[in-house]
Amino acid sequence: MEIEIDIDKVSSDLSHKRTVRDFAVRYYKFSKLEGVLPWSLAYIANKVSFDTFLDDPTRAYIKFFLEDDLFLQKSQVKLSLLGLKKEIIRSEDFVGQLFLTKLIQSYAFAKVWSDRAVKDANVLLSAKDSLIVYDEFGDRHDSSWKDHLSSYAEDKYLDRISRFLSKNFREARIFAYKVIGNNVVYSMHDYYECTKFDYYKTCWIEFACELVERQNYSDDLIHEDSILSTTNSNNMLEVMSGWEFEKYLAARINNETTMHAEVTKGSGDQGADLIVKGIGLSAVIQAKHYSSKIGNKAVQEAFSARQYYGTGLAIVVANAGYTKSAWQLAEKTGVLAMTEASILDLLKVLSR
Repeated sequence: MEIEIDIDKVSSDLSHKRTVRDFAVRYYKFSKLEGVLPWSLAYIANKVSFDTFLDDPTRAYIKFFLEDDLFLQKSQVKLSLLGLKKEIIRSEDFVGQLFLTKLIQSYAFAKVWSDRAVKDANVLLSAKDSLIVYDEFGDRHDSSWKDHLSSYAEDKYLDRISRFLSKNFREARIFAYKVIGNNVVYSMHDYYECTKFDYYKTCWIEFACELVERQNYSDDLIHEDSILSTTNSNNMLEVMSGWEFEKYLAARINNETTMHAEVTKGSGDQGADLIVKGIGLSAVIQAKHYSSKIGNKAVQEAFSARQYYGTGLAIVVANAGYTKSAWQLAEKTGVLAMTEASILDLLKVLSR
C-alpha cells in the first residue's frame, strides 16, 4: 500500500518550530531515499491510532513531530527504572538517543522485515478472532491477542533486527544521523540500553496487520456497497431526523409484515428504539439514520436492550453501513447488523 505524505503541508504546519520542521523534512526525505517508507511510519501510527494515520498520514506525521514531549515522558519512566537521577531527563543528548533509537529500529525493520511483514500478518490474523473475546456486556478483551503479538515479536522480529544491526549498525546510524542533523554520541550499547524498556516493540507488526485487515475489509465492502446501492431508492429522505426514521421504519414494518413494531419513548429505553413482536418472535431494534458507518456503540446498546427486554433477537438497522469493528462485535454477540431493506425482507420471511 502506497502511503503519501504532503511534505509541504508538514513544513508549513511546523514552521513555528524550525528545528522540528527541519527534522520532519529530513526524516521524510531520507526515508524515501532509503526505501524505508511506509514501515518507518508505523511507529508514528502507533501514537495517533492506525485509522487516523491511514486516513490522513500527513496529520499523523505532524502530530508525531510536534509531540516531542512524549519522548521526555517516556525517558522519565526509563530513567527511573534504571535508577538514574531525574535531573538527567532534560538532557538533550538523551532525548537525541531516543530519537536515534526509533530511527534505527525503523531502518532495520524496513531492511529486514518489510518483505515478509504482510505474509506474517496474515498468519497472525488467522488466530486473532479466537484470541479476542467479548464479555456478556459486549465489551472487548484483547489481552490474549496482545500477548500473541508480543510473543511473536520476541521470537521472530527482535532477534532478526538485532542480528541485522550487529552487522549493519554503522549504516543504520548514518541514516539516523542524516535525519537528526548532528552526531549525537551513540553506540550499539546505547541502542540496547534504550530498547530495554521498549513500549512499542510490536507496533510494526500491528501496523502490518492493520494494513492487511484494511485491504480485506475494502474488498468485503465492494459486495456490501453493491447491496446498499440497490436499496437507495427505497430508503427514507436524507432530511429525516433520527426520531422520524424510527417512526418511518416502524410504519414500514407494521404495513409490510404481520409483525407489530412500536417506537419506544426514548428516555429510559435501555438501548432499544423499536420493540417488534409477532407470533413466536420478538426483537429490539436500534435504528441509526447516519451519513457515515456506525461503530460498536449501537451494537452494544442493542445487545444490552435484548438482555433488558428479554427478546429473542437484537437488531441494528443502519443504511450507511458498519465499521469493521462493529461487524466483528455483532458477529461475536449475535446482534444482527442490517439495512432497512434487509430487515424488512427478514421480517417478511419470519412472519409468513
